[in-house]
Amino acid sequence: MHSSLCNSQCFLLGSIATNRMSSDTVVSVFEILLDAGNEPVFKGGEVITGQIRIELRSPIVINAVKLQLKGRATWLNDPVKKDNIEKVYFDQDFILLERPPGKAEAGHFIWIGGFPYSLPFECPLPKGCPTSYEGPYAFIRYFIKASLIHEEADGKTKEYYVKKAFSIVSPSEEHVVRGETVTVKESVNYGKCCCKGKVWI
Repeated sequence: MHSSLCNSQCFLLGSIATNRMSSDTVVSVFEILLDAGNEPVFKGGEVITGQIRIELRSPIVINAVKLQLKGRATWLNDPVKKDNIEKVYFDQDFILLERPPGKAEAGHFIWIGGFPYSLPFECPLPKGCPTSYEGPYAFIRYFIKASLIHEEADGKTKEYYVKKAFSIVSPSEEHVVRGETVTVKESVNYGKCCCKGKVWI
């Protein structure tokens, strides 16, 4: 996990954007809803918009809700050694909601159970992204990942996360905009990815 807050346990709640959790977790609903639909296709430079929906079974203290946007290619370099090479096109982290550091009162971000919360967001894609591809020895994939980090009564934290894949189609060659590979990780607060409004209840 890339989150330093997740020092206890991390749970993958699903690989697509519609998730109803098992009854043994405090999170009953955690999903990514994109305005472009369930099987979205984008072009480089476009803006991804949507919302993170969260519903809880009981009140918990929210430490942070984060979003990761990533595009990467992987191909088999040596079939004998099964050595893979990875190329990262972009890897950006965004904080939609975070408890301010040094905030002593635990109730600052208590979310109640049984109510649907919604965090709207918008994230621009870099220009020059190659077309999504799936093959036996290589792939180009893009995904958006939402993470919910909460604090338990004993002070430990848990992280729940969910992913949603999306496709990119590059422009035709005569109109293609050449982009540079990005290998650094970005982290912003209300920057390139913005929460367009307050939490909806």
